[in-house]
Amino acid sequence: MTAIQASAMDRALTQAHKSELHIVGHGFSTVTDDRVIAVSSARDAVRAHVVTIQRNRLHCDYEASQYGRYCSHRALVHEVLSQEAEAARPAHETAPLLPVRGNAAISMWK
Repeated sequence: MTAIQASAMDRALTQAHKSELHIVGHGFSTVTDDRVIAVSSARDAVRAHVVTIQRNRLHCDYEASQYGRYCSHRALVHEVLSQEAEAARPAHETAPLLPVRGNAAISMWK
């Protein structure tokens, strides 16, 4: 992600939090088997926008997203997916490295 893209994503995510958007549903498309996530709309309380994950890319049905701009719905889903990926990391990747006692003749840990 370039610096310009990251800046646009941060602005969209700030707008999503300010508008109090949230995930209202998720599942998989029966036709394409892509993962879909429904995000609440800031303008209409009974509407939800659908964000589809296709080959590691996010697509939203919101007007701004149709013209290549980052919408707050995609930014919110990106944040949720990043949190899921961080939580799914194995413990050995997140644990700090600790010194291990070895059987070497000379060791600073003995």
